[in-house]
Amino acid sequence: MMKKRNLLFFSLQMYICLAFALFCACTPATDDLYARYPARFSVQYVSTIPELSAALNGYGEFATILYKNNYFYYSNQKTTTEVPRKATDQGFMMGVSGFIVGRSNMPELGSDQYPIMCYDLACPNCFDADNVAKNLILRDGGFVSCLRCGRTYNLNNQGIISDGEDGLKLYRYRATYSGSSFSIRN
Repeated sequence: MMKKRNLLFFSLQMYICLAFALFCACTPATDDLYARYPARFSVQYVSTIPELSAALNGYGEFATILYKNNYFYYSNQKTTTEVPRKATDQGFMMGVSGFIVGRSNMPELGSDQYPIMCYDLACPNCFDADNVAKNLILRDGGFVSCLRCGRTYNLNNQGIISDGEDGLKLYRYRATYSGSSFSIRN
């Protein structure tokens, strides 16, 4: 009788552990939201860069950040601001290709905050499949598209594919914005 009770108790414990493990496996971990690529970048005076300021202070507006030939290029669909690299701009890492930043026009699930979003400028599917860092093109309404693979991604909805073949969502980075300072750390 005692053996049956111990066996029943042991079986119940195993089922509880298995159910807990399955439940945890279905819940996305915070680390799964962000890219595995290192990224480091900061801007001290956001208001001096109109494209970046509009993207971080508006809702559903986005800008790209690209580094080329000792200049940082901040662009939206209409304008570009060119800022020379300074000696104080040390240790930056532009992810795979550059960044797309802005404030989402919808809150994240379970929150009432409209988050600052930061994605890699490279198409994740072209990079993952062929190691090609093809830069995405900003589109109206908070979308970007890849001219190489034809996919369109929704910047306001976690960077998921909104048009085209199934595949990876955009690589996302951790970003913070307070007052006049913006930084990316991954």
